[in-house]
Amino acid sequence: MMRTPPPAAVAPPPPGDAGTVQPPPAFVQDLEIPDLVPDAGPQDAGPVKHRIVYIDRRDTWDCSGNIPVAAIRQVISQERRQVRNCYERRLKVNNTLQGNVNVRVRVGATGSVSAVQVGGSLHDSEVFSCVRNLADHWSFPAPSGGRCAVIAAPFNLTPRR
Repeated sequence: MMRTPPPAAVAPPPPGDAGTVQPPPAFVQDLEIPDLVPDAGPQDAGPVKHRIVYIDRRDTWDCSGNIPVAAIRQVISQERRQVRNCYERRLKVNNTLQGNVNVRVRVGATGSVSAVQVGGSLHDSEVFSCVRNLADHWSFPAPSGGRCAVIAAPFNLTPRR
């Protein structure tokens, strides 16, 4: 006959044992829900009044001033080497880089540049950014016959042979 061992006594787990999860009570008796209180904000001001705001949409490139062509050529020829330097830096990275960079400059009443647009067939954002930063600091004679003038300056950039 085979004997079966006596059943082992299992002790209850100690209180707060990490292995046991105590279920939360079904409800808390000390919880109070306050009565509704009227809104503390301002009284209703009535219907909303709409304001009409007029925005000046005149083109910032719409200028009637003039700068003598000789003065424009002088400034552009002085800056040509710096524009070429922007191109040459990128040419070291991409030796097939070539194309046109078209710079459009809005000259304010004092002769300082107030806006710059750069584009062209070169399609290199770093050259465009470099040229835009240069053009932003160019200085022209004050335009006559208007508060501003627009100048377009094309640069044909190809590798030197």
